Amino acid sequence: MSPTIATSRSFRVIPSLLSFLLLPGLALALLTMSPSARAQETETNGRPTKEAQALLDALDDIDLLRSLTPLKLTPDQIDKLVAAIGAAKADYDKQVTTLVSGPVVKLSDEIRAMHKQALAGKGSTKEFDDKIKKMQSDFLSQRDKLNQQNILRMSGEVSKILTSSQRATVAKMEKDVLVKLNNYREGTTEAQLFNAYVVDVFINTGRIVPILKDLKAATEGN
Repeated sequence: MSPTIATSRSFRVIPSLLSFLLLPGLALALLTMSPSARAQETETNGRPTKEAQALLDALDDIDLLRSLTPLKLTPDQIDKLVAAIGAAKADYDKQVTTLVSGPVVKLSDEIRAMHKQALAGKGSTKEFDDKIKKMQSDFLSQRDKLNQQNILRMSGEVSKILTSSQRATVAKMEKDVLVKLNNYREGTTEAQLFNAYVVDVFINTGRIVPILKDLKAATEGN
């Protein structure tokens, strides 16, 4: 177990089940439809229609809101969370782009030369393969460090925004979920539970900002 976070969990329980249980049935139904009917039901790239995607997003939101609404976040807290998430994501994406692009560009001439050889049916050299393996290994190692830095940054930001009572609620909710999933380990600290919650809710959830904004609107409307 990481000294920084507890075992992570996934909020996408309902959508994952849907992908296994509903989509095969949907595919079978689409096969029996006329071409014009199929065109109305799916996009040309095979993805769900906008309406269906909106409903799948809503299912995602329902799942996630179970871990957000107990905090009773204020509109001001939500605004601060949205700002913190946006700033951290922008910095993280920029650094990952640098990690990916820099090493590849340095090997540009060799990659193009080896690509040309591959088109001619020639295999790559061991020296080239070793360079690529090292590049991949270095990237994964540096990305892991970047991930840890991002987790600590977001945990620090979220910790400052939440009250002590809300932080305690976060740790309890995370522990309860991990216990239900049989992923909880004795000796896990509240700090690790808090960090795991931050990862699951504020880092790994792609729709967290829209959800928070919807939650703010609902809070202000009450």
